[in-house]
Amino acid sequence: MPVEAVAPAIVWLASDGCSETNRIYNVEAGTIQRIAIVMGPGFYDPHLTPENIAKNYAKVESIEGEGCSEPGPFELG
Repeated sequence: MPVEAVAPAIVWLASDGCSETNRIYNVEAGTIQRIAIVMGPGFYDPHLTPENIAKNYAKVESIEGEGCSEPGPFELG
């Protein structure tokens, strides 16, 4: 892909007008899209076993509904 296809996104992200940090973008041939990692509500069992995971895998796999979140920015200490 020629640099001209992605350079506008790079210039914008590096500009003073862009306040975004800790984000991932896909940029290709005139398109820019944010990529996000999302955590679903999951399944909790204080005595987690492989069998309980298998029985509740629909909850483990789900990334819809209440309790979904996007992890916050990482902080270096």
